Amino acid sequence: MLYKSFLGLIIFTCASIWLYRRLKRIKDKVIQEKEILLEKNKAELIKKDLTLEQQEKLLEENNNRITQEIKQIQLKDFQFRFKLFSETSAYKIIITNMETKTPFDKKDEILITNTIDKLFNKLASRLYENYKISTTNICFCCLLKLFPEYTTEQLACLYNVTTRAIEQRKYRIKKTILGDDNTSDLISFLKDY
Repeated sequence: MLYKSFLGLIIFTCASIWLYRRLKRIKDKVIQEKEILLEKNKAELIKKDLTLEQQEKLLEENNNRITQEIKQIQLKDFQFRFKLFSETSAYKIIITNMETKTPFDKKDEILITNTIDKLFNKLASRLYENYKISTTNICFCCLLKLFPEYTTEQLACLYNVTTRAIEQRKYRIKKTILGDDNTSDLISFLKDY
């Protein structure tokens, strides 16, 4: 009986060791297969990540190209509209008054504002609707947009005021339109408006 128990114990131990090793090999094989699958998934993820980066770069390049094309179209549009404007009586009034250093009267301001409103996508109407500024200030904004090269002295002649008054007017209009944004420039804003 003792020998049978001892023999049974030896058989049980051998079977347990064999079963343990068999299960360990199966477990190791499963782990190895999962590691291979994990490496494969990592490789695919890296490939997709690179593809995504390339697509993002391509998208950014396209956006930049489109932005440049839009700017070119806007510039050509502005140049075309300005050419049309240069053939109007309002343009002639501005140039004549600038050359003779004659100030605008109210009738001139209204004519200039109405002409610019018609030719430049309702610029004057949008300025009035959005910011509720006076006709004189709307005309002033239109001049800043169309003639950004005019100096403070030249504008002062057109309005029969001092250069200090022109600077104060620019500041007040900027404050009305741009609020407390000190980083933006009124002429740049009007150029894109």
